[in-house]
Amino acid sequence: MIAYDLQWLVALLNWATTASNGAGAVLLDRNPLKGLELPREASPTRPMLSDDEDEVMRGVSPAVHPYFELALLIAHDTGHRIGSIRKLRWSDVNLEQRLIHWRADNDKIQFAHDTPITDDVSKLLAARCRSTLRIGDAWIFPEPGDPTKPCDRDTFSWWWEEAERRAAIPHVARRGWHSLRRTFASELKHIPLKDLCELGGWKSADTVIECYIKPDEATMRDALAQRKPIRNSGTA
Repeated sequence: MIAYDLQWLVALLNWATTASNGAGAVLLDRNPLKGLELPREASPTRPMLSDDEDEVMRGVSPAVHPYFELALLIAHDTGHRIGSIRKLRWSDVNLEQRLIHWRADNDKIQFAHDTPITDDVSKLLAARCRSTLRIGDAWIFPEPGDPTKPCDRDTFSWWWEEAERRAAIPHVARRGWHSLRRTFASELKHIPLKDLCELGGWKSADTVIECYIKPDEATMRDALAQRKPIRNSGTA
C-alpha cells in the first residue's frame, strides 16, 4: 500500500509540473520526488482464479445480480481491468464486427485500443442489449437506481465476494477481479507478446512478464521437449 500511495503521489506531482496555476506558470517547477525508488515486495502474492473456480462462479452468477454474469465473462475473455469494464457504454461495442473499443479516459494507463471479443461475450452482450433496449452512450452496467451513472467499484467487489460465498470458494487475499487479468495473460503466454499486450490492454511487455504471466511446470517441460540442438553452423 505504501508503494501504491507513493506512486499516486509521484503521478500527482508530475501532473503539477504541467498544470497551469492560472497566472501563466505551472503549479510546480519540478517534481521533488522524481527518481525516488519505490519499495517493492520481495515475493509479491499474485493469486489467480482457476478455470474450474471461474466455471462455478459463473454458474451462480445469475443469482448474484443480472449484471454480474456479463461482467465476469467480459473480464475472463478480454483480460481487462474491472475499472474499464464497468465504464463500458453500448457505443463502445460493435456486435457486427465483434469488437470492443476501450476508451483512454476509462483506462488506468490512458490506452485507447480495440479488441476482438469471443462468441460467448458477443452472444451475451447481444442478449443483454435486447433485454434492456439501451443503445448509444448508455452504460452497459448502469448504477442500480440511477442509469445515468456507471455501477461503482464497491458494488462489483460485493458481487465478487457474494459469488465466492454462493460457490463455496474460499476467499483468498488479493484474489478478486484482477486475478482474471493474470489468468488471461498466463493462459495466452504462448502467443506473440505484442498481440497479448494489445488483447489485454498493456502498453509494456515488461509489465506483463513481471506482474501477470505465471510460469508453470507443464509449459517448461513442453519447451524442453521441443528443444532443438544447434548443429555446426559453419561460423565461429
